[in-house]
Amino acid sequence: MTNSNKIFTREEIAKMTPKEFEQNEQAIMEQMKNGQIKSEANIIDYENYKNPQSGKSRVFTREDIQKMTTDEYSKYEKEINSQIKTIGLPYEKDLPKKTLTYKKEKSKNYSSASKDGKWVTINGNHVLID
Repeated sequence: MTNSNKIFTREEIAKMTPKEFEQNEQAIMEQMKNGQIKSEANIIDYENYKNPQSGKSRVFTREDIQKMTTDEYSKYEKEINSQIKTIGLPYEKDLPKKTLTYKKEKSKNYSSASKDGKWVTINGNHVLID
């Protein structure tokens, strides 16, 4: 049952044997300290989330939005608002590691785009030249 990526629920902890609890105690205590342990009724399946507005699996985090330019925010505003109404706006630390976030998607796109072009700096802005 030891899994460092696993976020435990109250119900799972209550059902653990003393041995299972001892094996997972360090992770449980860290999760308690970070406010990550919730009731099963309050668990959101971020990894399988699909945005009702766009149909995409990407999740926007508070950190993503904080780092967005005005143009980026305007482009995704309807999708962000739709997510807020359905699953809220989580912090990165609250998401399972496999969850596709805007930050991860953006870094994937930049790394794949850079294979077909060259990045240059123009007036302090990074621009991809095909």
